[in-house]
Amino acid sequence: MNSVKDYIVEYYPDDADDITIFTEDLDEAFIGIGYVFNGTPRACYDKNRIIEILINRDGMTPEVAEEYFEFNIACLYAGERTPMIVEVI
Repeated sequence: MNSVKDYIVEYYPDDADDITIFTEDLDEAFIGIGYVFNGTPRACYDKNRIIEILINRDGMTPEVAEEYFEFNIACLYAGERTPMIVEVI
């Protein structure tokens, strides 16, 4: 897969213009497409991978990365197609 956007365009062409994704610098945290009650597809990201990216790429401590995630990513609202964040256990 070249990028999340390329994946969505290829596999979800009818919804590609409507599916909201995070910036490309979080592509490594993308885990797939999820659906909500009305069948609307949404991009899904792994919370732990996002935090790992913030630590490794940006040099944040785990605590700072967690705080940044909570206030700047998890709280993001980009309309009804806002990406889903999954906490994989």
